[in-house]
Amino acid sequence: MEKGVETRNRILNAAMDMARENGLDSLTIGETAKRVGMSKSGLFAHFVSRDALLLSVIEYTAMDFKARVFDRAMLASKGLDRINALSRYWIKWSNQPTGGCPFTSGAFEFDDRPGEIRDALAKQEQAVHDIWVRAASIAVEVGEFRADADCKQFAYEVFGNLLAFQIYKRLLNDTDAADMYSAAFQNILTRYVK
Repeated sequence: MEKGVETRNRILNAAMDMARENGLDSLTIGETAKRVGMSKSGLFAHFVSRDALLLSVIEYTAMDFKARVFDRAMLASKGLDRINALSRYWIKWSNQPTGGCPFTSGAFEFDDRPGEIRDALAKQEQAVHDIWVRAASIAVEVGEFRADADCKQFAYEVFGNLLAFQIYKRLLNDTDAADMYSAAFQNILTRYVK
């Protein structure tokens, strides 16, 4: 790997961790440079503005999500096995030792701020929503979900459950958050399985 690409990935990985800890809006050129042991001008050589850094972090985080959640879940059998794998990997990815989900915090930080950062976050959230809708549609196709299952509603409920987990785990410091997430996820599934 080229030194420049390696440095850029090191910056983006550190910035993703910072976004997990304190939200996307907390990222600045100065704090990110400090975290990776660079000068501000050195960081500017890779990202010409804070917005460019944020957009790159969103893209980098999406690639990390794809590799750690989606690609792993696709190895499971179609239907319930894949849905359970998506849930298991998603909750693990959203609950890193360094913090929570950068997309969740970003959604709340930028939801009412029009612009390319909000658009990039919305695109990523829509992509994850579409993954859940498609997984539910496949479960219908393979006969494990009811034929009349509302796949969009299923995705909505799963998203709501993850948001509740984030709030209970990170804001309320509830040690039962993971167990409550699992119980709620199973309750959601029971309404859709045949």
